[in-house]
Order: sequence, then structure tokens, then C-alpha cells
Amino acid sequence: MADTFTGRLSGRLLLGGLPAVFATGLASFTPLLGLGYLNASTYQVWALASVLFTVFLVFDFGAPVLATKLASESSLTRRAFSALTLLSVAVPIGLGLVALILWPAYARAADISDSLTGEFVVTLAWVTAGSVLRSVGSLFAASALGGDRFSARALILVLGSATQAIATLVALESGAGLHSLGIGLFAGGVVQTFVGLVTECRHLVPGVVQDNQVMVLIGRFFRAKSATAVLGLTVTQLDRWALGLVAASPSFVVAYDVAARVGMMPKIALLALSAGTVSEVSRLRTRDAVTDLYRTLLRGTMALSILGAVGAVAVVACISLWGDGTSSLGLAVLIAIPVCLGHAIHCWTIPGVNTVSALGSPRYELLYMIPLGVLTFGVYLVAAATHSVTLFVMGWSLVLGASSAMFAWRTPRFIASSWEARNAR
Repeated sequence: MADTFTGRLSGRLLLGGLPAVFATGLASFTPLLGLGYLNASTYQVWALASVLFTVFLVFDFGAPVLATKLASESSLTRRAFSALTLLSVAVPIGLGLVALILWPAYARAADISDSLTGEFVVTLAWVTAGSVLRSVGSLFAASALGGDRFSARALILVLGSATQAIATLVALESGAGLHSLGIGLFAGGVVQTFVGLVTECRHLVPGVVQDNQVMVLIGRFFRAKSATAVLGLTVTQLDRWALGLVAASPSFVVAYDVAARVGMMPKIALLALSAGTVSEVSRLRTRDAVTDLYRTLLRGTMALSILGAVGAVAVVACISLWGDGTSSLGLAVLIAIPVCLGHAIHCWTIPGVNTVSALGSPRYELLYMIPLGVLTFGVYLVAAATHSVTLFVMGWSLVLGASSAMFAWRTPRFIASSWEARNAR
């Protein structure tokens, strides 16, 4: 029986996850295309703009996760989808304006030229518009996952990311430079949203059955996920912005960006593969079944994350050899080892976060994100004060790994509490 369940679960996770693995992997790789067309100073700004795109998508108040949960329970009404859409698109618009206001001061502190500042503003507009569209498309893909419409999910994700990659490359070839990043993202967003509208709109529940309870659940996710998103972005995305104030050379920021971007690819793949966990947990009827599922997923995640980290370091070494030859190989590997290991251990939180979110208790993620965010911000401040890139890289990796391992160890307790809280509602 257990083997049958595991096989069925694996099949469903692969059906929902493999298109997302391809799409997110391609979207993560696309910014690396700039390495072949831009100099170090321009690529530094390119990397910062691509980080903003990731920030806009990650800072989603848990809307895609909740859309999957509601769709799996046939509770994703049009009103609920509209509310989730407003939450999602408010993020890129609001944070885009914040980035625009803060950029002049940051550019002066990081010694970025005025000409690149002008290009960044235009690129930011493209990135913001594209991120709004991609946010809507992500909700449609999440709805398809919850409803077991795997073909529709694959179309939404794969066509959007493929369009982004192709448009970015065409723009770079045509000489659009820094603007290519935003042009590609906007084109991919248009395609993703259009496909989502065509395939998913008709599956939204037309009535208002349990709409009040659903809106309460959205509010709960908004409060918990907004806090965890801010803390998570401080740790895994704003590191390159902080490093720009620490490193003396743009080439070091470029080397770190390559290591961080490649090091995150196994995590992105595991996140995509595990997205279906939310709908699976929502269907389970006993706490023991949920705990057993969590432990099974954790063992698999730990093994795959370590293998992914080893592969990521090898990929970084190959990129370094392709770009600069042996001159920068040692530096690239020294940066990649702790960065990729930190991201690998952070993967261990994925099964637990998905499980407690599916049980309606996303707040437990804060129990490791708050100390992690505080400690990481402390590393940024000390590294900036001492101008120590070694302290920056090693401190960041150590704090991320230790906090993530602690959360994974304590998750069974959180599952028990979440289960009791759900049954008490």
C-alpha cells in the first residue's frame, strides 16, 4: 500500500513539477545570456535588475500556493482569484516604485555610472510590466496544478519561459543591451497570461460558496507570507545588492552572481517538483499520513539537493572557464562551494513549508525566517563595515544552512500543531 501511494504521489508530482522545472530553469538561465554580450560594469546592473524580477515573483504573499490549495478543494471562486491577482500585481508595481526611488542613492554608493543609471530606469519599467503579467500567469498555472490540469499548466509555464528566453536573445543580438532583460520578460509575460486566460478562466468557480471563509484564509496567508517573503528576499535575493556595497570590483559581483544564480537552480527545480505537495496534503485525512509524507519528501529532498550542489559547483567552474579561462577559475570555485552548499541545505525547508501551508498554518515558517533574516542582515552590516567579501560569503552561507537545518528538524512538531489547529476551526 505504501509503495502504491509513493508511486502515485511521485507520478503526480512529476506531472505537475517537470514543466515547472523546465520553465523556471530556463527563466533562471536566461539572465546568464548577458555574460556573452555585456561588459562587467553593465552586467553588474543587469544582475541587479534580474534580481528585482525574482523579487517581484517571490514576494507574492503566498498567492500561488493558496490558489493551488483552493483549486484542489474546488473553492477557487472568481472573487478569490481576483483578490489573489490584486495581491500579486501590487508587489511588482509597489516595489518597482521603491527601487526607482532608491536607485540614484544606491548607484552613487556602488559607483555606477550615470549612463547606466538611465538605462536601468527604462529596464526597470520593462521588468515591472513583465513581472505584473508573469504574476497573473503564475496564478493561472497554480490553479491548473490544483485542478490536476497538468497539460494546461505545462503550456502556461513552458510557453512563457521559452518566449522570454528567445525574446531576450533576439534583443541582445539586435544590440538592445541592458534593455533586453526587460523586453524578454515582458514578451514572456504576455504569452503566459494569454495562455492562462484561454485555458483556465472557465475553471474558476462562478458561485460564492464559502467565499467568506476563503477570504479569511487569504488574509491569513497575506499576513504570514508577507513577513516571510520580506525576510526570505533579504537572505536569498538582496545579497547581490548588499555585495555591491562591499566588493571593490564589479568582477567579484559578477562571479558571485553566477555562483548564486547557478546554485539556486537545484532549489528552483525542487520547488517546482514539490509544488504539488500542497494539493496532496490537502487531500490526506490523518496526521500520521501527513507526517509520513513529509519525512518521505524530506529524505528525497536532502539527497537531491546535495547532488544538485555538486553539479552546480561544476557548472560554475565550466562557465568560468568559458568566460575568462583559468585566470578566474579558483575564485569562482571558492565562491561557489559555500554559496551552493548554503542553497542546498536551504532546500530542506521546502517540504515543511509546503506541508504547513497546505494545513493552513503558514506562520510556522516565520519561526526560522525571523532569526535567519536578522542574522543575515547582521552579516551584511559587518561585511560592509569591514569591506570583507570573505566574511560576506562565508557568514551568509553558514547562517542560511544552520537556520534551514533547524527548521527541517522541528517541522514534525509544526505539523502536529497545524493539524490540531485546522481541526479546531
